[in-house]
Amino acid sequence: MSEFKIPGDRYVSQWNGSPANSGTALAPYVHPANAPINSSNIVIGSGIYKGGWVNNQFRAVRSDGIVILDFQGGVGLLNSTDNEGYGTLIIRNHGSGIVISGFSASIRGIIFENFAPVITGGGIMARNNIYLVGSSLQENTRIISHCIFFEENLSTSGNGTVFRNCYFDKNSIVEIKQVNDTTINNMINGKIFVNQVNYELKRDFNGNIRLDADPNILDYINIDVQIYSKGNFCGEPKFIDLINRIVEPDSDLLKKVDSVGFIGGVRPGKSIPVNSSDSDVTITTTDIDTSNPTNWVIQSPATSGTIKIVWKLSDNISEIQRLLLDALLSFDGSVAGGSVVNNNVPDIFPTAYTPLSQVGLKPNRLTYALRTSQSISKPVIDAEWDNDNVALGTTVGAFYIQEWNTKPTIVTVIGVQYGNGNPESIGGVSNGINARWAEAEIRLTNNRSF
Repeated sequence: MSEFKIPGDRYVSQWNGSPANSGTALAPYVHPANAPINSSNIVIGSGIYKGGWVNNQFRAVRSDGIVILDFQGGVGLLNSTDNEGYGTLIIRNHGSGIVISGFSASIRGIIFENFAPVITGGGIMARNNIYLVGSSLQENTRIISHCIFFEENLSTSGNGTVFRNCYFDKNSIVEIKQVNDTTINNMINGKIFVNQVNYELKRDFNGNIRLDADPNILDYINIDVQIYSKGNFCGEPKFIDLINRIVEPDSDLLKKVDSVGFIGGVRPGKSIPVNSSDSDVTITTTDIDTSNPTNWVIQSPATSGTIKIVWKLSDNISEIQRLLLDALLSFDGSVAGGSVVNNNVPDIFPTAYTPLSQVGLKPNRLTYALRTSQSISKPVIDAEWDNDNVALGTTVGAFYIQEWNTKPTIVTVIGVQYGNGNPESIGGVSNGINARWAEAEIRLTNNRSF
């Protein structure tokens, strides 16, 4: 049984991969560089993969879980990479040179960090990407939609480029080279550079002048009199979790939406601090040292501990979209136990689970246990945790293993229900969970080695 959840042509896993393997789900490569030249649909399992590959070799990659490709200054070509709707794919520290190439290529759902791509070809589509500090888009990127830019210097060819529903932070610069470049429904807090002159948007969504406007810079309306009527504005993004695009419910990014989503592809969410005083939140711990409010760890001499959180999702019954953990999720299993990257690992999955010894079970997934309730008042006893039982056939009061940073689902396999973090769920029929309340159980485990 393989724990890869998405189909592919080649597979990569740091957990049980090898350069000598055939690249199947049961015998994955250990690094994308092991895949043949011009490979398409390479599915990469959770983990950290260091180093690039030969510059003239293309790869089209997709993440199954939380994946970091750290090129460490090296290079590697990507071509028509569509990660949208899958796990988290972070590509960082790429060296200079042509990186993403191909006519009508599509680059979607990727986080680029300290990355300097030169995009060539025509008709490039970039959607639902995040660009962080030092990344850039250049040349013939034609349609850029629902992307997030932080501290970027964005330069395009001006060949009819369209910016649609994107967010640019205050430290970003968008270079517009030709008047047929189009901007629609963007929040632009940074500079707009035209003909060697900087401009900015000075009006917020309601037409008010921004408080931090630079009096020495002209309003972009001097260049494009329709800039505001096209839905562009400046505003407050109010990010809770940038990587996962979660914002506070009153974020200005939620004021524009189309068939693909809100500006920057964001979603509203709620952050629960460990010291929450919210009456709708209850947090209990076992064998957890909470003396440092920002860094809960296993209490010595225990080797594991648990955290349980009960909270209200919504006043109305609604489908749970995603639960996120603000903690170190992408621990590196190749590092010896006890290191900073795999100590206090948040994983509920039992170490004694028999198939762990089976070839192909990995890549490993970080998991938690979840149960839910549609009760109006806060559940107190097991019977009040209904787990959407009528719709899904789940067991009342039971916890279901879910994978962190994915949409919680109940998966039915031959009449049996599992959470999506259980390997037994692979290949089953997945359904969302409707609830008002949730209870999550997090287990911290020291020296995780699988």
